[in-house]
Amino acid sequence: MASRLKRPDRRYSQWRCAVNAVLLAVIVTVPPMVFLFRASTSAPPVWIGAAKALRLGSATGHDRLLGGLLADGVDERSCHSRYQSAMYRRKAGRQPSPYLVSKLRQHEALQRRCGPGTAAYSDAAEQLRTGKSRDSATGSPDCKYLVSISYRGVGNRILAAAAAFLYAVLTDRVLLIDPSNEMGELFCEPFPGTTWLLPPDFPLTSYTNFSIDTPESYGNMLKRKVISAASTTTQQLPAFAYVHLDNHLTDEDKMFFCDEDQRVLRDIWWLVMRTDSYIVPGLFLTTGFQQELDMLFPEPDTVFHHLGRYLFHPNNHVWGLVTRYHDAYLAAAHQRVGIQIRVFDGSESPEVLEQITTCTQRESLLPEVLAAGVEPSAVPPTPAGMSTAVLVTSLKAWYHDKIKSMYWEHATANGEAVGVHQPSHEEYQHFGTKSHDAKAWAEIYLLSLTDVVVTSGWSTFGYVGQGLGGLTPLVMYRPENASMVPDPPCVRDLSMEPCFHSPPFYDCRTKQGADTGKIVPHVQHCKDEKGKRNNATSPTLSSSRCGCCFSAGRRRRPTPCPAASPACPAAAPPCDAAAPPCPAAASSYASPLPLPARNCAAAVAQSHRRRRLRLDQLSLQPLLTLSGSTSPCAHARSLPCSRSTTPRPGHQIDLDCVPVLQGTTPSSVPVQLVPEGGRRCSLKAAAAAP
Repeated sequence: MASRLKRPDRRYSQWRCAVNAVLLAVIVTVPPMVFLFRASTSAPPVWIGAAKALRLGSATGHDRLLGGLLADGVDERSCHSRYQSAMYRRKAGRQPSPYLVSKLRQHEALQRRCGPGTAAYSDAAEQLRTGKSRDSATGSPDCKYLVSISYRGVGNRILAAAAAFLYAVLTDRVLLIDPSNEMGELFCEPFPGTTWLLPPDFPLTSYTNFSIDTPESYGNMLKRKVISAASTTTQQLPAFAYVHLDNHLTDEDKMFFCDEDQRVLRDIWWLVMRTDSYIVPGLFLTTGFQQELDMLFPEPDTVFHHLGRYLFHPNNHVWGLVTRYHDAYLAAAHQRVGIQIRVFDGSESPEVLEQITTCTQRESLLPEVLAAGVEPSAVPPTPAGMSTAVLVTSLKAWYHDKIKSMYWEHATANGEAVGVHQPSHEEYQHFGTKSHDAKAWAEIYLLSLTDVVVTSGWSTFGYVGQGLGGLTPLVMYRPENASMVPDPPCVRDLSMEPCFHSPPFYDCRTKQGADTGKIVPHVQHCKDEKGKRNNATSPTLSSSRCGCCFSAGRRRRPTPCPAASPACPAAAPPCDAAAPPCPAAASSYASPLPLPARNCAAAVAQSHRRRRLRLDQLSLQPLLTLSGSTSPCAHARSLPCSRSTTPRPGHQIDLDCVPVLQGTTPSSVPVQLVPEGGRRCSLKAAAAAP
């Protein structure tokens, strides 16, 4: 017995080897058999789900609640996309502020407490039906309402609903969305336990016909002196007011963005709003909202990114369109490039096609192709796994076909494989058609799942896609001359925020016309159209902000900046009106940047949280106040940076190494002091020698 245990005989060894071989064969062959023979069953094997998770990224590795934007506990069967969408994004989105997360939970409670089906809503609807002004004795004083009218394309409706929601949050109103135009059929309900859709028995039966001529519009009531900013009692106020913020708004309609008028609107129980624009930059111009907006969005270029991901979840039908197309054509690609094409005259333009190819190749998004006659053998081998999937979204098939033919008929200069795909081509926009809108919403969402995106200027379709995906796009200019290709063909946009197409060219503080792209630093001119002054003043939100002060890493009450001050970043100290003028000539500072002991501070155009950016993508334009000495910042002291390097253009730097306040760790980024005129200077990254 002992000898057999120590040394089994040859026959036993052969038998054991045979058994092991059989077991190995079973392990290798059974899973494919299980897949083949059980494909039609309702309960697929667990390993198939695991393989899908590995392909998309492990579900446990994704934040299904999006940093707290979404509340947990919603039945996933009613809305698959709500908790699955994070698995389809290769990069996590920006993190919301804790204050925004808290505010969303409070607003959800308000929607449940005052929304349709509650006693408070019934009382408010009856008050509206009788035409009485607000009377706290007959209704809940905490329940006020905003009705958002839905119209035009899907992109317009999404942007308008997002802007209306932000206004509802700022003014503690219940948001009710007009269910027409498929708003109730394209999206899941965003608020747990209640609905955001306006009930069919809403007392104002003709509200969808409200227009600029409606007598109850706030602008018309101001014009006819039925109401004024001097109104002080609720008895003088109407039962409802219509807010007209469409493209064609009067001077009186623009008063909506003024503080005095907001104080009047605050006490009107019901507001009905019509807009097809992203009015959020206008809300940032309203002084009374600025402190709250600052706490909600410390990074002001993330407003739609957060609100869009919170509000707009494709319903199960649209989500099926998204996931099936993604898995079939985009999932396996190393790089996913989205190209959104909108030609407003509906033409098939060779100039626009050249603009697309020039932009994508010049920006190294797509490879150049070899000229005819070049032998394929001269093409370098394709790197392992290097492939690019191009998603084209356009009403026309012509642009997709031309780009696809180019990469089929010509080899790429770097040997990279390029696949070009277009989900649909409806040829023209079908307003109010359910199937058309479902495809449009699916393609917008697919666009948001790409890694980089090129959009057409002035297109709300592209605005929504870039915002949901957290993508700062390359935007193609709308050409002034249709027969010429703009040079440059595209430009990196200010931020991922949509553009406000119909801003109020009015400064409420000075009560005169003003360039709304220059009132506050983080509301700047859009880049959608080149060389058109009347359109270039339409504002969008950027990441810079002026007037926020920090102390020991904690935010204090914002301090307003002088109108003439330059753009200040999110972590900038208050502007110093007594600062001496900048030197007449630019002064260069060697690395590391000296940090002054007094009266000299620098910051970056991002929050102070740790981020890594390419140097050539970093916009260093902080406020710099100078000491009174002949040598600026002569009394500065320098501290070593824990990750200090001297980056060259294109290298990465750690933003925690850039000074935010006096006493923090300085940066080793080479900088240059550049006079900006008046009493201020800006700090710009100096180009280091390669």
